[in-house]
Amino acid sequence: MLSAPDKALENRLRRAAKARGYLLERNPVRTPSAPAYGLYRLRASAGAKTAPYALPLSQVADAIQTAKTPKKQRVVTDRWLTPKPLVQALGEFDLDPCGAPGHELAARTLILENGDDGLQDPWHGRVWLNPPFSRAEPHRAFVARMAEHGHGTALLPLWTDTDVWEDSVWTVAAAILVLRNRVRFLKADGSPSPGAPFAMALVAYGEQDADALAGSGIGGHFLPVS
Repeated sequence: MLSAPDKALENRLRRAAKARGYLLERNPVRTPSAPAYGLYRLRASAGAKTAPYALPLSQVADAIQTAKTPKKQRVVTDRWLTPKPLVQALGEFDLDPCGAPGHELAARTLILENGDDGLQDPWHGRVWLNPPFSRAEPHRAFVARMAEHGHGTALLPLWTDTDVWEDSVWTVAAAILVLRNRVRFLKADGSPSPGAPFAMALVAYGEQDADALAGSGIGGHFLPVS
């Protein structure tokens, strides 16, 4: 039976494996003397060819990092990197809970591929948030977490008639900057993408971030909220 720290590590590694397109499976055999007891394997999908259980828990992280993207897998990404100048105009941030490898925008970056969980891991200090847009529930959850935290700035689609804005922006935020120009995100590999297909806004939580937004020089229409 796994200890509490090992169980927590296993859960983090499962998330990291999933982000790379793999399932992390532990040998279901419960007899300690059995071959491969307590070992793990990576599998590309539920129907893919199985590999032997050969990885001790201590080697799983390295195996995930070196695993190739599974063949014939359509990789769907919700990762669009914020241009660094946009964030730098707002000053320094302590935490980015939706970070990407090699694209650090804050002193600490939580990265899914490293087994981090931006929703469950502790938040601290001034937070920069560019949440996932395409999936409603993670988007709602991240913005709600920011509203609860109350210290930071979020980059959000200007979907002002949604529950997200009603519950976590209009009644909570300190200020909003409706951006004049469409944001030109970077793709996961760092290459430029076309401008976002919808208008966006920077939403400040807390007076420090409202002041930073007002003095940022970023083009747009500034609206104090509370």
